[in-house]
Amino acid sequence: MPSVTSTASVAFALALSINLTASTAYADHDDGHFIIGYINHPRVNDFYKPIIKRAYEQIGIAVTFEKVGGKRGLKLLNEGMTDADVIRYDT
Repeated sequence: MPSVTSTASVAFALALSINLTASTAYADHDDGHFIIGYINHPRVNDFYKPIIKRAYEQIGIAVTFEKVGGKRGLKLLNEGMTDADVIRYDT
């Protein structure tokens, strides 16, 4: 079982990577709320989403998760329809 420090480090690294991959900004964007795309996978649902949600809540950002597929998720992210992805894999 990972330690709290280890889990916190993973959460910080994930939140940082999401922020770096979601670098598109729009003037009318609500910076207090992010829409994050995810693939429907047990590990994503049970492990990554809760960590990411907790990390964003700690810095005052509410999140909504939107289930997306590989190519669709990338398209939505590139068009600014989502702010980040939980995980990205080669499509």
